[in-house]
Amino acid sequence: MTNQRVCIIGGGPGGLASVKALNLEPSKSAIDLYELRSSFGGVWNYYPQKSKIRTDEEIKDNEIKDYSPVYKHLETNVIHELMAFSNFPFTCQNEFPTHEEVLKYLLDYSETIGDIDNLYFNHKVVEVIKIGNQWEVTAQSSKGSITKSYDYVIAANGHFYKPFYPEIPGLEQWHVNDPYSLTHAKFFNDGVDFKDKTVVLIGGFSSGSDIALHLSRYAKKIYVSLKPDAKVMGELDKINPFIEIIPEISSLDYESKTITTNDGQTIETDSIIVCAGYFYDLPFLKYSTICKKHYIDELYKQIFWYKDPSLMFLGLGRNVNPFPMIELQASVIARVITRRIPLPTMEEMEISYLEDIKQSGRGKSFHDYKPPKDLEYTKYWQDVIIQHQAQHGLNSPVYEGRRLELKMKAGEIKDQRIKSVNQKFLFKRGLISPSYP
Repeated sequence: MTNQRVCIIGGGPGGLASVKALNLEPSKSAIDLYELRSSFGGVWNYYPQKSKIRTDEEIKDNEIKDYSPVYKHLETNVIHELMAFSNFPFTCQNEFPTHEEVLKYLLDYSETIGDIDNLYFNHKVVEVIKIGNQWEVTAQSSKGSITKSYDYVIAANGHFYKPFYPEIPGLEQWHVNDPYSLTHAKFFNDGVDFKDKTVVLIGGFSSGSDIALHLSRYAKKIYVSLKPDAKVMGELDKINPFIEIIPEISSLDYESKTITTNDGQTIETDSIIVCAGYFYDLPFLKYSTICKKHYIDELYKQIFWYKDPSLMFLGLGRNVNPFPMIELQASVIARVITRRIPLPTMEEMEISYLEDIKQSGRGKSFHDYKPPKDLEYTKYWQDVIIQHQAQHGLNSPVYEGRRLELKMKAGEIKDQRIKSVNQKFLFKRGLISPSYP
């Protein structure tokens, strides 16, 4: 079999795992990797100046450079034992690694992945289109643009690129008239920037809960606006006197600096941080049926575009342990490219996709693999690899023994972390004694 030409978009965890998986296959692939930044690490490359981004012009600059949503004191909410790639443990001392430790981990991991035929740092992929039997990939850099042909394209660029702002009356007007008091979680950097201020957060899932926690060390008051069925992690509103849950916001008024909630409350605020997540945005793909606002559509098993499975995705999952899930998907992709694992027919893949849509619905829920769904998904692909006697190569961690035990306790461990950090911050504000656990 002739060498397959493979384009990998993204030099973060997904891109690195894809390179390693391909290089561990019995047959060689010709690998090109495109990365927008100047080094590996992807989203874990911290950019502290991002906190100054507010105006439309500055936000457009983000669309060019894709600043990381990582903030100054971010640490993972997954313990390092569950976060690590297979046979490559974290060496840090912190149970929940800091973003500096995660970046170091990825840079160390990059030394193990093997050769890349052409590595294009500082290149932004602007178009991916199928012409005949080949994918034409165009990328731009400060030196101009290049276009190359490939047999396969792996989109491993993540989904923290384009911030999502909900459609709330007055929000856009507020941002246009006073952009320095309304921002997105992507551009948050440090709670000290909001010292003695009243802050409203729109959304309170993972990033919203953690940002509320970091704000509580300095802010005068934090209101977290949630949908009726949502809650902040670790029940922060019950253990932190600075944090209060409010209903969804019905309108904003920048002139009076107030927000109004669905139950009629009017609250004055100094700042607003939108913590509503991100679009699943892949502007380089010129196929309107794939990229929806809140999910990537037409996928077989979250990886393969069923209409043409030579276009592949990884790292789209929500509520998963990202690195092991990425490694699993990379191991599958590599085996499909080298034809050690066959895919079903297009018709069979479409049926499977429609069944997934029926069970999960369209939108963000399509990528939601909260336990035990992620465990079932992992076992499915690991069984496929065994079934086709394709165990040689990159293999993702198996959930059994201690790893399974920790996985089943992941939610409890996250809540314990939040409560511990909360006590530390309250102690620093003089609200609890130094005898806290």
